[in-house]
Amino acid sequence: MRASLTDQTARDTRAFAFVLENNISNVSEDIDTVIKVLRASGEPAADWRSVLRNYAASGGAATVSIIGADGILVASSAAPNSDVRLDLSDRDYFRVHQRTSEDRLYVSAPLTSRVTGKRVVQFTRPLRDRDGRFAGVIVASLDTERFARDYAGANLDLGGDFAVLGEDGAVRLGTGALGDLAGATLSIRAVDAAKGTDFVSFAAGGGRAAGTGVIRTAKGSPLRILVAAPNVEADPKLVWWARGTTAGALLLSLG
Repeated sequence: MRASLTDQTARDTRAFAFVLENNISNVSEDIDTVIKVLRASGEPAADWRSVLRNYAASGGAATVSIIGADGILVASSAAPNSDVRLDLSDRDYFRVHQRTSEDRLYVSAPLTSRVTGKRVVQFTRPLRDRDGRFAGVIVASLDTERFARDYAGANLDLGGDFAVLGEDGAVRLGTGALGDLAGATLSIRAVDAAKGTDFVSFAAGGGRAAGTGVIRTAKGSPLRILVAAPNVEADPKLVWWARGTTAGALLLSLG
């Protein structure tokens, strides 16, 4: 019985991870599309205040900011008319784009925005001048509280807490028992080839969290999704998980 339930939870965790992979991929793609459209409308020499004023008026969900080649804030949709000068040259995303000619999407670890004061995850791409030289960074900031609110019930109360990780293994966002790991780096390794290479064990430093689960890469994004499997020995809801997760994941995908 235990073996069959373990196999079932592995299958259902994978099904839930697949749904979340598609969802996070869509969120990332939508934000990246906003970045690309605004960048195309503004390069190479834009009136960025006007561009971001129009974006803010359209009700865009993310806060978009423009950072100059010197690392100084040029404009932000949070306050398009502000003359406040903020030095953001110490941000990881600025350094990442400054030192490479590659046009790639970067997703930051959680941090407190100096523009809005909110806890955010930032999606960024570089700006270039007419000669292709580095001209700054365009930043779209996603409020982590909004993410947590939107996804808080996504595990259907079945124990399937999940986290969104960057390429570096650091947690960008999380829910449930993994919700307080934002910024922490997880150690991840495959545990059972019979269950597939995406079935892994994970652990955070300091004994804050450990378990097994399924990890998947969000298509077209530098993000990965880790869904924690419920503990067969300790979880009193296991029978409900075994009966309900696949159907629940299907309903989530249709919602």
